[in-house]
Amino acid sequence: MQICQSSSLPTSIMNKLYKTLIVLAVLSGAALGALPREKKLSFLKECEEEHKTGLNIEEILDKWLIPESKEGQCLMECFVLKKGLINKNAEIDHKTATPHFIESFPGDQTSVDKAEQALAECDKLDLSKKDHCERAVAVLKCFRENAKKIGLKH
Repeated sequence: MQICQSSSLPTSIMNKLYKTLIVLAVLSGAALGALPREKKLSFLKECEEEHKTGLNIEEILDKWLIPESKEGQCLMECFVLKKGLINKNAEIDHKTATPHFIESFPGDQTSVDKAEQALAECDKLDLSKKDHCERAVAVLKCFRENAKKIGLKH
């Protein structure tokens, strides 16, 4: 495939340059947001394989749905754990949440700060009478509610 005939550079160098630019464009697209959605979808797929809810995981992801059924809540517990918002005891884990926020909002420290602020508000929740799945869903609902209040876009 010949890219450019009128250049003073040899065709082989132009072709290599063209291919390099395509790779850079693809990688830039991933860094600007494509990766987090795909990663979240991957997490949900793994959780669906584990919990076998039969729910539409793409719809859950794209519409920010939180299933009401016990199986659906446990699917979300798995998802929130994989995202790093909670630990294996379904307790908020800021140490693992922050890297997730940085990945979700590359180069946007304001959004990372807002996400951390939204999650910090959830530290006030009393989760003592809830099981793992219920705790995770409560944290997720709290986070989303606070994120919306402070204008964090997902």
